[in-house]
Amino acid sequence: MIMVEPWLMVERIVMSRDEIKNLTSRAELHDEHSSAVAHDVLFAEAWELNSRRLTSARGNKELFSPDTLVMTDLAHLSLQKPADGYSGKSAKDRPSGLEKSTQTKLDQTRTELLNAAEDVIQSVGAKPDSEVMLFQKNLREMESGMKERHLSTKEITDCMQTIKRLVTESGTTDLPTSARFGLARDLVKLFRDPTDTTQLGNTCAANAFLVNALWRQPSMIGKLVADSGLTGKFTTKDGTVIKTPDSAIHRPSGRPWAEHLAATMIVNVVWQRSTGLDPRAKKGDIVYDPFFTEDGKTGERLVIAGKPFKGYWNPKSKSYEGADSPHISTSSFPGVFEQISGRRPDNLLIGWGMPKSGDAHLYYSSPKDLENKLGELKKKGNGFPLIATVDVRNPPFSMKPSSPTSSHAVNVIDFNYDPKTKQGYVWVDNTWDKSQDHSGKKGELARLTVQEFYDASREYREKK
Repeated sequence: MIMVEPWLMVERIVMSRDEIKNLTSRAELHDEHSSAVAHDVLFAEAWELNSRRLTSARGNKELFSPDTLVMTDLAHLSLQKPADGYSGKSAKDRPSGLEKSTQTKLDQTRTELLNAAEDVIQSVGAKPDSEVMLFQKNLREMESGMKERHLSTKEITDCMQTIKRLVTESGTTDLPTSARFGLARDLVKLFRDPTDTTQLGNTCAANAFLVNALWRQPSMIGKLVADSGLTGKFTTKDGTVIKTPDSAIHRPSGRPWAEHLAATMIVNVVWQRSTGLDPRAKKGDIVYDPFFTEDGKTGERLVIAGKPFKGYWNPKSKSYEGADSPHISTSSFPGVFEQISGRRPDNLLIGWGMPKSGDAHLYYSSPKDLENKLGELKKKGNGFPLIATVDVRNPPFSMKPSSPTSSHAVNVIDFNYDPKTKQGYVWVDNTWDKSQDHSGKKGELARLTVQEFYDASREYREKK
């Protein structure tokens, strides 16, 4: 069994029985769990000793003594900080009641997931030891990333339970164990960093929604992926059964599977509940297929009762256009969010001159108005991210003015005001590629000033 709670690792994995006994005695504690304060003393000394030992082992390639309860390939895990700040706090500062119960549930779910994953890896993995370590590392980074986004312990627990479903349940889609585990691993990576997604073809709107939902309430995407992958369908809040296209159930080439499945189902939540493209269509007739094949060509298509949508007729060019597009608008996203999660979102969209719709839209009329709106959300502490639309013919995107598709969905992840420069700066996630994110992080582009973002969100006008 793999112990995952850090202080348990110190006691039960890294330290020897004699060392634990000695430290317990020095803390004047017969049972190391009977006193919170005494346990903190034990933890502090154990942590210090353990850190020195691991540093030595790493630097000199030394092995531990025979009576030390440790596997050298798992030793690095014990350097993880205590979850949720439990250790190092006095008894009066420790969570109690429901909060403590929720944390206990997370610990239990994490342990069950890791044990189940190890069983699967041992049965199908080509290099089981290294694969176990990699899964542990990714899961630990996932949990850390979710805490950095200030997600609740319950939300993190729900996400781990969803991953465990994929690892342990066979479902009705006949996915082999190795495939289900691959989907679970992809989901862990999605939960870890929502901004590390890349759109397929014209799915910028779907991917922007995906990034936003993963940041706000990742468990809703977890359930969407697990239900769609295991059962071939997802039931929305209004009771509509959204069928999973066959091409989305199996791993695609060149794209993370969980991201591909989630984006495909987001588009289908829009269209399988609609009859908008054809007056003869019934609910469920319109399906978005990312890999529809016709006349030897494969690409994304809306399919109406088994026949591909030709696109919209352009009287100027006298031809159909937009056949290879999901044709979804960001204005549909508050409803999509509600149908997947079961609740109406707050402040999901922001845009220039955007008409107000319920409680889901924020709009601005000037750079100063935009700065004020973002500043107000920043003070509240829970208003981001926001889905916005930019015209990619404008800087800094600067596609060719003749580009047939100019409207592009992005996410405003964060905002900060710099008193030195007296400017507001916006972190913009761009689903073209991670390197195209305006985050200011290493390997990515600089954050945009409020003025730059405002200008990008306006309709492009060719300079004369």
